[in-house]
Order: sequence, then C-alpha cells, then structure tokens
Amino acid sequence: MRFFSLVSLTTILLLILSPAVFAAKVTDPEIIDRRCFNGTIDSPEAADLKENEIATQSGTACANPDNLNPASNQFEKADCTQNDLVITELIEPLTPSFSLTENEKVIDVYKGICCMYTEDAIQFSNDVPEGAEALPPEETPAEPEAYNGEILLASDDDDAAAEAPADTTTESPTTTAEALPQYCAKTRSVYMPTFTECNQIAAHCEKRQWLISGTGGGVIRLFVKQAYIFGAGTAGFVAVVVIVISGIQISVSGVSGDITSAKDRIVQSIAGLVLLFLSGIILYTINPTFFT
Repeated sequence: MRFFSLVSLTTILLLILSPAVFAAKVTDPEIIDRRCFNGTIDSPEAADLKENEIATQSGTACANPDNLNPASNQFEKADCTQNDLVITELIEPLTPSFSLTENEKVIDVYKGICCMYTEDAIQFSNDVPEGAEALPPEETPAEPEAYNGEILLASDDDDAAAEAPADTTTESPTTTAEALPQYCAKTRSVYMPTFTECNQIAAHCEKRQWLISGTGGGVIRLFVKQAYIFGAGTAGFVAVVVIVISGIQISVSGVSGDITSAKDRIVQSIAGLVLLFLSGIILYTINPTFFT
C-alpha cells in the first residue's frame, strides 16, 4: 500500500512540475543568435504556421542532400514519415553511410538548435541607479523677517535678479528601464547534410546518423551487421595471432609434445577461419546486400 501511495504522489508531483520544467526559457546566447528561417518568425502564431507548412510539405525526397525540404531548406523527418518510412536517430555513428535503395539507407546528418522566436522582458524601476547622484531635497523658502521700520534701498544686484525670468524647470526623478536578458521562447531542431551548413543556421551542431527503413527491423539488421563485422574481425585477428605463435613454437621447440599441441592449435585456428568464411557465404546467400 505504501508503494502505490508513493507512486501516486510521485506521479502527481511530476504532473504539477512538468509545465514548469518544459516551459524553461532558453537564455543561451548562441541559440538566441541562431534564428530559424533567417529570423522571420516573431510570434508563436507564426511559428505554428511555419511548422504546419513544413509538416504538410509533400513531394520531397526522404533525406536527399540534393533535394532538401523547400519550406525549410533542411532535412525534415516529415518527408520520410509521410512515405511510411521509419527513422531511427543514432547518437553515435555505427557505420559509414550506405544506401541499399532509395528508402533503405543510413546517412550522416548534423543536428543543431535554432530559435524560432524570442521575447524580451522589460523591468521599470524608479530606484536611483548605482553611481548616480540623488536629487537634493526641496528647499523651503525662508520666512520673511519682521519689518523693523528701516528703509531698505534696492541694489543693482537685486534689480537684476528681479528682472531675470524665474527658472520654473525642475528635475524629475530619474526613471530607468532596465532590459532583462533576451530569451528564446521556442527552439527547433535542425538537420543538415554537412557541419558547415548546420553551423551557419544553428548552434551546438553534432553528428548523428539516420537509419531509414520501411520497418523498425532495419535497426535490428544494422546491429546484426555491425556485430558480425566486429566479431568476424576480432576472431580472424585472434586466429592469425595463434597461427603465428604456434608456428614459432614449432620452429624453436625440440619437445615433441609441444610441437603436437602447436600443430593442433594451428589446425583449430584454420578450421575457425573456414567456419567464419562459410558463415559469411550463408549470410550473403540469404541477403546479397548484407555486407554492402
């Protein structure tokens, strides 16, 4: 009972916190500077329209460097999935690029991140900025002294002060508008055929591989092929090393027992190489494109 209560509580917390997690603002300056579609996207509505335009784009070959998606001028997964193809993205490349057919291939792509649209947050503050002089307090006029019966004669300075127009301008409190860092409100993954093209329009470009096939079985075939190539190479290398070492033992050893065991190891190694070769012939007979 405690286990189910803990699972329920964890699920509720994830549901509550997920909007805050997924709504995190991207403040990476490299991503902000790389604007998708040359910075023509300036609102969420425009971003949605552009995404819909790309998703409904048809007639573009799947992951063809010579025929990129005309809406984005990039590789688009939608161009492949619309043709009922399955794309498996591999973080670590496993094999050199090759193509069996137009719809059965492994290609190298470069993935980056660009910013669909940015937003600015402005904060207004009436506080005096650091280093600025504070305004002096307003001076209150002095109260006139009581008349004591003396006759005061006006001087020239007093006349000039009286004729000068009064300065009615007053300095207003300084209001500063401090712009907070710009952030990217929505990002988009970019897939390009080369690193140079990716780096021109996106940030943090990394090499990936697309395994494209009609079914998910293409992933299994790829891993089986890579496992066989690795295993066959390792077994062949070990067999050759054993044959060389056994031949040296035969040539330098004068004990008949050692010579016999060395000959047996050579025969066993040659038998292993023959079996490895025969297994390759069987795989090629089943699928002629297995090694290509």
